[in-house]
Amino acid sequence: MTNPHTEGETGEKLAVYIFPIVIIACAFVAFMSSNTFEPIGQYTSQLLMVIMFSMGLTLTIPDLALVAKRPLPIFLGVICQFAIMPTSAVLVAKLLGLSDAATVGLILLGSVPGGTASNV
Repeated sequence: MTNPHTEGETGEKLAVYIFPIVIIACAFVAFMSSNTFEPIGQYTSQLLMVIMFSMGLTLTIPDLALVAKRPLPIFLGVICQFAIMPTSAVLVAKLLGLSDAATVGLILLGSVPGGTASNV
């Protein structure tokens, strides 16, 4: 008999290890032959959704338990992400004398500086 918990954990570990390899392989192919991916360019938002969802699948119950046990670092991260970073973006935009459109873009970028969404 097999333990169902062990099988699930093996699948999760496999997904965690295979996902970065698939992304790197796709990036390499796209770099070497950019015309290959032109037909799917219109689906960038949907593909980004799949990638971000896949990244979320790598979270485990112990990860979430750690957040519940130590919420202060998460709270501080959220404050920095959505208060300090956009405020810093406004200051940089004013310092550089950027246009209103560029300022809005910089504030948006300042709100999401990490992860896959920042590359869009």
